[in-house]
Amino acid sequence: MNLPRQPTIVTTAITTTTLLIILLLHRPKITLAASTSSNNTTKLAKGFITTLNPVKQQARIALDIHEITRALNQNDVSRAIDAYTNGKHSLKIDRFTGDSYGEYRSLKELATNVGAYTRVPQFHIGVYGMGGQYNRRSDSTYMDTIVTELFDSYPASGTMAAEASLALPLWMATVQKVWEAVYDCREEQISMDVGYGGDFKSSAAYGSYAWDEAMAYWVGS
Repeated sequence: MNLPRQPTIVTTAITTTTLLIILLLHRPKITLAASTSSNNTTKLAKGFITTLNPVKQQARIALDIHEITRALNQNDVSRAIDAYTNGKHSLKIDRFTGDSYGEYRSLKELATNVGAYTRVPQFHIGVYGMGGQYNRRSDSTYMDTIVTELFDSYPASGTMAAEASLALPLWMATVQKVWEAVYDCREEQISMDVGYGGDFKSSAAYGSYAWDEAMAYWVGS
């Protein structure tokens, strides 16, 4: 018997979106209460949201989506694939020292980082639900598979590869960070999960680095 998948996916998406809305509504209050140094914060959404930790580089992954869209609109699919595969704007930073690792995070990396998603229910729904709809049941890299096929079918697919990169790997990375923050709190590791230069006591009381990363991915640069 084949169980319907769509209601489960929709219900899960609504639940996750609700969590993110709650985070949006409460985050400014958290930041004001725990504000320490402006050097350790990031302003998102034109200053509407101020994170406790520096997550500017995570937010810049949105510029890769823009880069892919622009390249596809200019019929430059090779440049779009390069931006998706290697990243162009979001530098990887050591969150404790602030030092750059000298490489960019990429949307393809987010799409294939299966190990990070093992405790994310939405990922498993995708693997056995959406992956199954594409006749690739249990395809753990289904997000990358779908985006790659959209690149391969260009120009018929238009800018759908960019849209899929936003709806699949970037959304999943956002959800993963929400769950990471939840697990941090539950496992009482939140006091150790802070950004560099932060006040450990304030960070323990008002939120973790993972929440800020979720907001950076969700809102963008």
